[in-house]
Amino acid sequence: NFFPWKGLINTPEDAGGINKVFSFYSSQDMGSIAFVMQWAKNRVDEGTHYDVYVYNVFQQTDPLRKVNSFIEKNGESSVPKISSLSIDGRYMALALFTCGTCMTETPVTMVIDTTTGVYKSIGKTAELTWGQGGQYQYKELKEVPCPDTTDGSKCALDPQFLEYKTGSL
Repeated sequence: NFFPWKGLINTPEDAGGINKVFSFYSSQDMGSIAFVMQWAKNRVDEGTHYDVYVYNVFQQTDPLRKVNSFIEKNGESSVPKISSLSIDGRYMALALFTCGTCMTETPVTMVIDTTTGVYKSIGKTAELTWGQGGQYQYKELKEVPCPDTTDGSKCALDPQFLEYKTGSL
């Protein structure tokens, strides 16, 4: 009774294949949610695509906005998973993976202004935090040789030893 469900997206009648919520994230104030819908067709040539949405409960007109769409391309950072939202829900960080089942790899980070659609890829990150008005700070992921004897293996450097970089949208 306190939290009624509200339908936001309708699956097309002839969609076929897999249609599901792939990723979901809520802002700290619970006023905004962001989610990724996965649309996979049965035919291989149609591919899998992902639509990124943000819904703001306080927005009087058009509370639901489609932010971006991605088509999965093997070997490319093209599969989005929401990694953070700013406190006000306007700014979003996406982790872009190379495939829908490759969630153990280190993704590329993309930051997006969900109102204007402006986005920026900032590479692989170890941390990202949002400030005010589209400001963000992050620590770039640094790989170093692993301490074991496995030849060519790489490990991530502990983020506490990395400096913050800043940016804005």
